[in-house]
Amino acid sequence: MEHSPCGNNNGNCSHLCLIHSPSERVCACPYLMSLAPDQRTCRSGELVLLVGVAGAVRGLELRGGGRQLAPTLAGPLLGTPAALRYFAAEHALYWPDTDVSASPLRR
Repeated sequence: MEHSPCGNNNGNCSHLCLIHSPSERVCACPYLMSLAPDQRTCRSGELVLLVGVAGAVRGLELRGGGRQLAPTLAGPLLGTPAALRYFAAEHALYWPDTDVSASPLRR
């Protein structure tokens, strides 16, 4: 009987263990975290740049080449976000919309 490479102690990954082949695993991290040089431990994205453009918000890591740390928030109801503010304790992102026909504050 074969054993999963992630079956014992989560493959020694701190967060996500992804099966790469029947005998190999790859560690991965949830959004807003990045993989440490040991390739097993996730660390919080300490410096994240939130970028708002018409119809989209992106979260980019400032260290490590600016890779995207979160999925793009996008859609026609997003408006034109400006002055983005993230509240970690609430896991909430707020912004005023520069589109005058939109509501003054969005979440």
